[in-house]
Amino acid sequence: MGPRNTTRPRKIPRQRRAQATVDAILTATAYVLSERGYARATTNRIALVAGVNIGTLYRYFPSKDALVGALVDRTAEQALAVLDRALAAAAEQPVREVVRALFAALVEAHAPDARLHRELVEQVARSGRLSVLRALEAKIAERLLAFLRARGGGRRGEHQDAAAAFVIAHAVEALAHAGSLLRPASLAEDDVREATIAMVAQFIEAHLAGPASDGGRRLSPGAAAGGAGGAPRRSR
Repeated sequence: MGPRNTTRPRKIPRQRRAQATVDAILTATAYVLSERGYARATTNRIALVAGVNIGTLYRYFPSKDALVGALVDRTAEQALAVLDRALAAAAEQPVREVVRALFAALVEAHAPDARLHRELVEQVARSGRLSVLRALEAKIAERLLAFLRARGGGRRGEHQDAAAAFVIAHAVEALAHAGSLLRPASLAEDDVREATIAMVAQFIEAHLAGPASDGGRRLSPGAAAGGAGGAPRRSR
């Protein structure tokens, strides 16, 4: 038998009451990490804040790292849900407003508690959740690829759209991190946000306005013959 994995939950809650208990424990974990930092956080303190006994906590989580890992999982799920709602609400808006919604969603995921965010980022590797962050980044890029394909009608080609989506996802994610953790007091939050929105919106608009790629879209018979159906769809 191999070594026991202490970074994963011991038990998955199945009933509503058990799920409520786990939610309370994870909410308490977030509070204690923000209050004390990872090094000084203890499972006893987390159990006390959650209003459960230590035995109940260990019934679900074998270690502090498992608690942090589960909190990373929950934070990633919440970030993606916020992003999906924001993109859906802004789907028909101008590019700049879509970028504003995207950035606001990522900031909302990172910024409510900068110290907690810093602790989670620093403990991702310890909690065995690097793959969770990579999966989140990939899902954000997938959403952006769908947006670019819809706005551009696929005229730039799948490879070009995918490359642009990758760049946008990682640029906005990095700037949301930086705005939460690294922004000096001399820089206003609003100024950083508007600079980010302007930069990313200009990139997207330039990408959508670029030359069509015949290899990246299926041409209709009329388009292939150079008829009226061949006019590229204009991006909004």
